[in-house]
Amino acid sequence: MKTAIVTIKGPKPFTDAEIRQIWDSTCANYVGVPGLVRKYYVVSEDRMTIGGVYLWETKAEGEAIYTDAWRQYVVDRYEGEPPSVAWFDTSIVVDNRSGQDAIERHEAA
Repeated sequence: MKTAIVTIKGPKPFTDAEIRQIWDSTCANYVGVPGLVRKYYVVSEDRMTIGGVYLWETKAEGEAIYTDAWRQYVVDRYEGEPPSVAWFDTSIVVDNRSGQDAIERHEAA
């Protein structure tokens, strides 16, 4: 599995209303995306950066989303810098809320 951490820096702090609108307007876009296991929406404490932590089955499935067109859309929508995407191998996931075996092991990709 792969984890992508996406960060988007705005030109000014995001307000709570802006954050709620962004998240509410985009979360349905990720339901049923091939290869996407889970997405967490995040905002920095200073409200200057928003982003997401994505758990993907494969890097290729994530890269299918993070296209040049997507990057330009982010720049245009948030009037900030191009988004940053950092990739990590994810070999173990601990999920204490699953109600099942809390530790999932995955082969390094």
